[in-house]
Amino acid sequence: MKQSISQVSTATGERIAYAEVGDGPPLVLAAWWTSHLERDWDDPEFRSFIESLAARHRVVRYDRVGVGLSSRTRRPLDLETEVGFLSTVIGTIADDPIDLVGISCGAPTSIRYTAAFPARVRKLVLIASYLDGADITDEATRHAIIELVRANWGLGSRTLTSVFRPGASAAAARYYTESQRHTATADTAADLLGLTFDLDATPYVDDLDLPVLVVHRRGDHVVETHLGEEVARRVKGAEFHRLDGDAHIPWGEDSGSMLKLINRFLDGGPTTVEAQRHLAAISWLTFDGTQTSGGGDSSAHRALKEVTAAIRHEVDSEGGKLIEVDDRQLIACFGLPGPALEVAIHARRLATQAGLTPRCGIHVGEIELSGVGISGPAVAVAAAVATAAAPSQIIVTSTVADLGPRNEARFVPIGNCNVAALGETWSISKVSTQREPTASDVHTIVAETPNRPRYAFADIVLDADAFELRRGDQLVSIEPQVFDVLKLLVSECGRLVTKQRLLDEIWGSRYVSESVLSSRIRSARAAIGDDGRRQEMIQTVHGRGYRFIAKLF
Repeated sequence: MKQSISQVSTATGERIAYAEVGDGPPLVLAAWWTSHLERDWDDPEFRSFIESLAARHRVVRYDRVGVGLSSRTRRPLDLETEVGFLSTVIGTIADDPIDLVGISCGAPTSIRYTAAFPARVRKLVLIASYLDGADITDEATRHAIIELVRANWGLGSRTLTSVFRPGASAAAARYYTESQRHTATADTAADLLGLTFDLDATPYVDDLDLPVLVVHRRGDHVVETHLGEEVARRVKGAEFHRLDGDAHIPWGEDSGSMLKLINRFLDGGPTTVEAQRHLAAISWLTFDGTQTSGGGDSSAHRALKEVTAAIRHEVDSEGGKLIEVDDRQLIACFGLPGPALEVAIHARRLATQAGLTPRCGIHVGEIELSGVGISGPAVAVAAAVATAAAPSQIIVTSTVADLGPRNEARFVPIGNCNVAALGETWSISKVSTQREPTASDVHTIVAETPNRPRYAFADIVLDADAFELRRGDQLVSIEPQVFDVLKLLVSECGRLVTKQRLLDEIWGSRYVSESVLSSRIRSARAAIGDDGRRQEMIQTVHGRGYRFIAKLF
């Protein structure tokens, strides 16, 4: 196929270059971070992806202002400006409703455009999507990658290629790296990367009322899967599909599965999978003190987001699935009750340390998994049991208690719980641990258990059994995986711990990239007052692993 390139002027006189290929109803791809109509077309994997879509549609894509063949004007950008670029292109190429595809940072733009002009969009496809760019990663990481791109565009483009296309061949990675540098100057690239994190379509997603397909790869470490799940949950009737792979961009790695889904969706064929029934352990977590109406920036809201992120990592490490019901309720699904109980105990500790009041109900029973959702009798029972729990209590039904104690937990019968929705009554027990998770009793607990594995260095005490890290008299909030990484390094003080050992012991058989490990190392250093430049406590042994070098007392 041959693409044709044209130009259209914006209201402010800037030129937008756009390309068309194929025949049929128009399918518009909203602009993503950087692009170059000609160089992208010369990428065999990208071209094959577009041509597959163009077999049924007239595919239209464009270079946003500042990159590629469009005006290289450097100007302040925001969501409404991006919507303006998209609107200009759509108004030029079609009078009838179009199908719209939003990839990565093109998703918030597509959501906002569709909410503003609902009659102009027939169907919407969102790939590797998110609502609020601030949720992609923490502020320090956002700042670091933006400044790397600005200061050293060569190194920055190679770094981004490694996370956007981790499984690409050497030739494909090299071409993609070079193409990024052809699209924009270092300053423009950094500005646009900052815009990616600034885009927020949250206020508009509830206005969508059309067929929507949301597709995400399981191992996407740029925009993690739960962000795509959140998009699908917020859009009424949206279809969600989770595909294997870890590439952020849709072309290249097993693009055939994604193309099949997209084409079936746009053509009106079936894409949904019949709900699958499973026997599973369900934890329903509720957090009090998190009402955020009119106060989205409240300390309680920020604390809840941090705790939720930590719980999500813990659930992922145990092979579970986490669903955010609303601002203060989570559902965690596991294949076995043991991990459900352990995560609930960790969640209680984390929430208490953050000043939140958790309640939890756990039940083993039948559930239905379909796309992004979890439903079924077990979910209703777990919710009812959580409602019956007192503040900071974990309540389990007999389906969990009958399996006997696990690790530090023991079960104390407290009566029955009526599940009105099902017309059932379940005997319930509260979960008691050797140590109640309140910050005020930490010193007493440590004094009563002098033989537990504790490590002291600098002004820090790491208590392995209590899952606590203290700097001076302050309790440090730390994610479970970060704590486990730090504990392993400290326990091997002075000895090299290889990257492979860390990956094996922390994540087991679950595949994660080294970038995930590097992120946990950064967080571990930050928790103990170290960093990658000084390396006063955690030393990097390049190409091999890490060594804890601080003196233990």
